[in-house]
Amino acid sequence: MRIDIIGAGALGLLYAGKLAAAGMEIRLWVRRSESADILRQKGISIAEPSGETIFITYSQFEVHLMDNWRLITEAGDWVFLMTKQDGIREAAECLAKGSAHHLQIMSIQNGIGHTDTLTKYLPYASIYRAVTTEGARRSGETAVIHAGKGQTELGSAIRGGVVQPFSSDGREKLLADRLTQAGLETRLSESIDKSIYRKLLVNAVINPLTAIWRVPNGELLSSPERMDLLRQLYDESIRIYEACGIGWEAEWWEELVQICRSTAPNRSSMLADVLAGRRTEIEAINGQFIRLAQESGVDSPLHRTVRDIINGMQSVQGGNG
Repeated sequence: MRIDIIGAGALGLLYAGKLAAAGMEIRLWVRRSESADILRQKGISIAEPSGETIFITYSQFEVHLMDNWRLITEAGDWVFLMTKQDGIREAAECLAKGSAHHLQIMSIQNGIGHTDTLTKYLPYASIYRAVTTEGARRSGETAVIHAGKGQTELGSAIRGGVVQPFSSDGREKLLADRLTQAGLETRLSESIDKSIYRKLLVNAVINPLTAIWRVPNGELLSSPERMDLLRQLYDESIRIYEACGIGWEAEWWEELVQICRSTAPNRSSMLADVLAGRRTEIEAINGQFIRLAQESGVDSPLHRTVRDIINGMQSVQGGNG
């Protein structure tokens, strides 16, 4: 099985390294030639939760520049789109200029809204929405810490804006099996929408607060004041879901608290972006709650506040840079 992985962030490197180590044919696509050169020189290293470190040499995978996608004669069996939200449009434009091969895209992003962008540029592609709880963070240019084993849920495809049933030939099951064999537990999901909205809520509550207070996940539970704001932001999110007719489950609050406990030393991706002076995904996460609230005629004061604080922090950092 050949898999094209677009995006060499922490999650992209984790998937590329694990799948290449399992013997799959991996092509990793990056935007900058400097990144490609470093990957060719150093390969990928993955520090597992068990303490083991896996080294994947360049002989086990390929690296290409995204601008050269249009030159390939045939895409892989699957394309894994693992960029951040702000890279979706650029990736979609590149894919649209490339091979006429019918693309099967597994899209793993925080937030929502990216499926619409992909459908706009790639109306004939099969776009599979996926959600993962795999934890990964960079510890160097090509080094990844597998911060916590999780599970990936793969929904059925959207083609031309229409949700499709799972294929009769079992291609999705085969992919899920291959990922699981590589150490990335994956299952097919008939309720991917609920999983997407659950993860959106978790990210919208945990990520901005850790970024504002500059604390790891577990510190959100360290005081009554922090717990109170955590709960208020959660409750506002649920009110917005109810106004939009989006289903939710009563145990989501306890699950969110448990995530904070089980990932206590981890830094959220938004905190990492703030500390590095990078643009965050606040608009794709909390900004989407603001949009949903507007569409349903309810207010979203807390989501607006954390969105404005994060955007204000980005403006200050950009001005000082």
